Amino acid sequence: METLLTIARQTFIEAYIDSTSIEDLNKYFEQAMTHDIFEQNLLTTDSRYYFIEVEKQIAGYLKLVDKDTKLLLQRIYVLSDFHSVGDGQKLMDYALSVAKELN
Repeated sequence: METLLTIARQTFIEAYIDSTSIEDLNKYFEQAMTHDIFEQNLLTTDSRYYFIEVEKQIAGYLKLVDKDTKLLLQRIYVLSDFHSVGDGQKLMDYALSVAKELN
């Protein structure tokens, strides 16, 4: 749980720090990225989280949600240190393979 919360917050900051104040990011974290919210998501059967690991370090994650016989890609984030090396594409490819398995 803590790994998921940490990577989610870190990648979100990296994605939005240039256009959003740290105060607004912290407000968002208090509303949408709390331990309780992530725990609730993990306990529901419709939310799935997947990590990508590079040399035993979490490089990013994605969140898939089963909704009305559809699979939604709700989040896909990769740490900036791993940009431009194909990890985002690997996550996307994995999401597509999960979608194909379900149909």
